[in-house]
Amino acid sequence: MKRVSITGFLGVAAAAFLWVALAASGETTGAFAQSNLGTRENPVPMNQYFRAPSSPWELKVLSVDWDAWPEIQAVNQFASPPDTGNRYITIEISVRNRGSSPAEFHTRVTNKIGTVGNSLVAQDTTDANGSCRNNGLPDRWDNARDIFPGGALTGKVCFEVLISDLDSLLLYGDYSALDLTDRTHINGLWYWSLRATAVPTPTIEPTVTPVPTVEPTATPQSTAVPTATPAPDNTELQDAVRRITALESAITALRNLVTGLTNSVNALTLRVASLESSTETTPVPTSTPAPSTPVPTPTIPPTATPPPDSTPMPSATPLPTVEPTATPTPSPCELITEETFTFPITKNSSWITNTECLVDWNLNNFNDASYPLGNRYVRSATFFPFSNTTITAQTDSETDTILLLLEWNAQEEEWETVNINDDIEDGNTNSSLRWDASANQFYSVIITTYRTETLGDFTLTITSSNATTQSMGQSAKTLAPSSQMKVD
Repeated sequence: MKRVSITGFLGVAAAAFLWVALAASGETTGAFAQSNLGTRENPVPMNQYFRAPSSPWELKVLSVDWDAWPEIQAVNQFASPPDTGNRYITIEISVRNRGSSPAEFHTRVTNKIGTVGNSLVAQDTTDANGSCRNNGLPDRWDNARDIFPGGALTGKVCFEVLISDLDSLLLYGDYSALDLTDRTHINGLWYWSLRATAVPTPTIEPTVTPVPTVEPTATPQSTAVPTATPAPDNTELQDAVRRITALESAITALRNLVTGLTNSVNALTLRVASLESSTETTPVPTSTPAPSTPVPTPTIPPTATPPPDSTPMPSATPLPTVEPTATPTPSPCELITEETFTFPITKNSSWITNTECLVDWNLNNFNDASYPLGNRYVRSATFFPFSNTTITAQTDSETDTILLLLEWNAQEEEWETVNINDDIEDGNTNSSLRWDASANQFYSVIITTYRTETLGDFTLTITSSNATTQSMGQSAKTLAPSSQMKVD
C-alpha cells in the first residue's frame, strides 16, 4: 500500500514546475544572458517573460493590486477580511506554454509560487485565507484550464501578506526539489519584481553628467539607484499604511462586534425555533378539548363521518406546523446531529450499508497516490465555526482510514477538496488533518477507507485550539447540501 502525505506530495509536485526567462519581445534565445537574473538581488523585471532550463513554462508579472480587499468584498459579501497587520494583494501573471503538449499550470500544487519580503516568511496561495484564495473575482487565475503549446493564459493570484513586507515584496518560484545543472540560485528559488521601478532608472542616469567616464566601471551601482528611488515614495507609503492600519484595526473591532451579535442572534433563532415547535405541539390538545367531549374524538374519526366536519378542521391546521419538525431529517451519512456545539466533539460510529453513503470517488485526482479505484462507504462531519480557530480532526480505527477536508465555495456553490490524509505515519493507518479554520465558513470532514467497499467501526475526534469555540452543526448541513460534495 502506498502511503501519501500532503507535504511530500507538494515537494514532488514542485519538481514539475520550471519557468523560462525570455525578453519582453518573446525571443527564446539568450534566456540566461544575465547569469544572476532571477536572484533576490536581481529579480526579473515586470512585463518580462522568464523561464528556467528544461521547463515548458515561461512567466511574467503584468500588474499588482496592493489592496485587493475592496474588490474581493464587492464581489463576495460573505468574504472574511485579512488578519490584523496583513493585506490581501492580487498579482496579475501571464503564463505561456513552450512545451509540446497541453497542460495545466496549478499555482498551489504542481507549479508552486509564493511571495516573500524582508520578514523572510514566505506566503504561498495555500497559506492565504479562504476568502483570498476563493476570491470570486472574474479574472482570477484558473488552475484547471489547459494551456496548449504556444498559448498563454492571464489571471490574478491572491496572497495574504504582512503590511510590513509590502516595500520589499517579491514573487518567487519554488525549485527546491529540482536537479538543475545551474546551481547559481540558492535553494532553487527564482524571483520576480513586483514594482516597475527599474524603468525610470535609465532616465535618471543621464542627468549625472559630471562622471560620464566613470559610469562604465560603476555600472554595478546602477542596481543601487532603484533602491534609492523608492525612498521618497516610502515615506508617503508608510504614512498611508499607518492610516490604513488604524482604519483596519477599527474595522476589525467592528467586525468582531458584528460577529458576536450574529452568534447571539443565531443562538436566539435556534432557541425561538425550538420553543415554537414545542408550543405548537401543545395547543393541539388544548384546542380539541374545547368541544364537549374531545377525548374520544381521536378514535371516533375513522368510524364516524359527521364529527370530522367539526373537529378535524382544527386538527388539520396544526399538521403544517408539525411538518417543519420532519424537515431536519439528517442525511444518514452525517455524524453531527447537534444544532450547535462547543469543541471538542467525539463521534463513535461506523460505516453503514446505505446507498446514499456509497460513492465512487477517484481519490487519485487529488494527488499522485495510487488509491484503489471503486466505490467507498463514507461518513461526513459538517460544521460552521463562529470564530477563527485551528481545528484538528483525527480517526481511531482498526480499519485503514482516509480523511478528506472539504471547504464550501459560496461563489461557485460547490464543495472544494483542500486536503487529504491517508496514514498519520508509517505503521499508523489512522488519519489526521489540521488546518486554520475561518469564522463563518462551512467545512466538511469526510471519513472513508483505503480499501473499497469496506465496513467497520471508527472514532472521529474534532478539537479546536480554542476550547470555547462554538459551531453550528445540523443547520450547516441544510445550508451547504451534501449532494454537491465531490473530490476535485
